Amino acid sequence: MESYLPPTEPQLDYDAPANQVWPVLVSANDEGALTSAERDLAEYLTSHPQVNLYDAAYHSLLGQTWHPHRTVVFGASTAEVAKTLLACADGTADRTLVDTGLALKAPNGAAFIYSGNGSQWAGMAKNLLAEDPVFKRTIRQVDAIYANYTDHCLETELAGIGADRYAATEIAQPALFAIQVGITQMLRSKGLMPTAVAGHSVGEVPAAWAAGALSLEAAVEIIYQRSRWQSVTKGSGAMTAVRLDHPEVISLLEASGLVSAIVIAGFNSHRGVTLSGDTAALAKFETFLTGQNIVHRRLALDYAFHSAAMDPIEAGVTSSLANLQPVNGPIPFYSTVTGAKLETTELGAEYWWHNIRKPVMFKQAINQMLADGLNIFIEIGPHSVLRSYINDSLHHAGHEGRIISTLNLGDDYPHKVWGAYRQAMIAGAELDWPTLFPEPGCF
Repeated sequence: MESYLPPTEPQLDYDAPANQVWPVLVSANDEGALTSAERDLAEYLTSHPQVNLYDAAYHSLLGQTWHPHRTVVFGASTAEVAKTLLACADGTADRTLVDTGLALKAPNGAAFIYSGNGSQWAGMAKNLLAEDPVFKRTIRQVDAIYANYTDHCLETELAGIGADRYAATEIAQPALFAIQVGITQMLRSKGLMPTAVAGHSVGEVPAAWAAGALSLEAAVEIIYQRSRWQSVTKGSGAMTAVRLDHPEVISLLEASGLVSAIVIAGFNSHRGVTLSGDTAALAKFETFLTGQNIVHRRLALDYAFHSAAMDPIEAGVTSSLANLQPVNGPIPFYSTVTGAKLETTELGAEYWWHNIRKPVMFKQAINQMLADGLNIFIEIGPHSVLRSYINDSLHHAGHEGRIISTLNLGDDYPHKVWGAYRQAMIAGAELDWPTLFPEPGCF
């Protein structure tokens, strides 16, 4: 129960930025003891107003044993933290400021998983841009590079100013990339760094950047060229998600006589694939699936990604990216082109063509992550579209794990990202302490 011991020196030598929020941890061995510890810390902070929040946060995270039952509070002052802790103990807390939960028994991660097409929505970063300076600064950095290629303004698109243009892949892909880079930088600013990365289809571009394989300039070039060339294939077909594993889908395609017209574009999990092909053929197969009472969903895309419909753009893609010089990044990159861990020096022009043309081997990449012991997954994107697939793989492997979302449809406030951060901390994710605390707190 000894999750909080008062600091002996409540003086701060480090000049912490004004108005910055800090995470404060309370932990205990059971729920009752956790409630008591929340009250104890709240009372201590209230009765010792001279204690600096930076010191209190540092002490709570680095000066004490972490027990399995945990509460993490964000606040900009000790008074704010104390108020939230008391409300948490009373069961009336504002859940945008605090999370409570149980640590994993053997945590390993966090792995950052970057979503692909289908997670975007109009105005998906309006509130992040308005309220989070790290996010806004990052989007403007991306925009400054993007301006070398086009006059599209990503900040305008992300803020939802004007008509929704995300049906156009040359708009949707760069916007998705930008929001993912912005979310990553928010988490990094508080010391939550990825220990491994993977991306679903176009999500591999920000994943490669996050792994350290690509500069931001190179990643922006890839996302621009990838989306530009894919835009010319508009009207070439469609895509459908099916809630079955691929052997069962192949059998159904054969039974329906459509196996030559439709291909598997994505191996998502043991209970899900994505199909790509001719629009009429997909409609016919969907009717067949409905007759079999099989769950499926047509994706809101006017493209047949990861199919032969992409073949006409191969030369354009590889020639436009011929000068890429990826490096060996420090963070493991799990490829959804190969389904395995990949040396990031391999992420040249040919790789990005395969990223467009070959099926997405998401299931295989996640299975390899699980085999390597990773069990904390943070989905980086504007809406949680991969959670169920990762959960399928966890259950199939019989592994304990935690899957954490950053944003959700209709909720792009910064508190969602910081909630993901708190949940990762509760689960037991590794943190880079010098980033969070540039100088030791005094206690």
